[in-house]
Amino acid sequence: MYKIDVIISAYNWEDALRKTLLGFTQQTYPYFRILIADDGSDSDTREVIKAFKKKYMIEIIHCWQRDRGFRKARMINKTMKLSKTRQVIFTDQDTIPHPDFVKEHYKRFVPNGILVGGYIRLSKEYTQNLDFKKIKNKDYLSQVTWKRKKVLLWKHVKSLFYQLNPLHSRRPSIMGLNFSIDRQAFLKVNGYDMNYEGWGQEDSDLANRIWKARFPFKSCWNLCLAFHQWHPENPTKKE
Repeated sequence: MYKIDVIISAYNWEDALRKTLLGFTQQTYPYFRILIADDGSDSDTREVIKAFKKKYMIEIIHCWQRDRGFRKARMINKTMKLSKTRQVIFTDQDTIPHPDFVKEHYKRFVPNGILVGGYIRLSKEYTQNLDFKKIKNKDYLSQVTWKRKKVLLWKHVKSLFYQLNPLHSRRPSIMGLNFSIDRQAFLKVNGYDMNYEGWGQEDSDLANRIWKARFPFKSCWNLCLAFHQWHPENPTKKE
């Protein structure tokens, strides 16, 4: 019986989604279910999901809406209606989870709050050369260098400091690629604001409302790790 739901935001990038799903087949904690929050992908994404459901012993539910522009907030709210577990992990289709990703989130669950994990940005060259064989061999773990470990630890320590400082208490900032939340806290603040359409800010808005509701935040930058596949910046980011 699964104890955690993992929601993966997806849209028309089948190669990245395959690699991310393959990473979830390697998890050391098996009691989870995947829900794909698909913001209007074409049939190729549907075929990728069908193939994984057939090949691997992992439960995947595909939740889809029509493509009418970037409507991630609406799509996640729709997908959350299918969630049954108290703890829900959020990530993206371009984010390969560490083998202990689900286990670390589960161990550090924050009742009525949010747990924020860290990530390593994979370079353009490494992402382009990362094939399924390398993922099966967990080659991406080689990117957790000593230097990067120190950076992750420093970000974790900074988050702890900010939480103790009343002028900077809205930390750690949440990122859609790696955080988990108590489903009850999500429902109490009424989920994502569906007025957000277009890229960006919907995660920050959710965090602000949870902070104002005085629900706890916890940093796990150095332990709950994910690997972000390189891609060009979204041109609407500044907007």
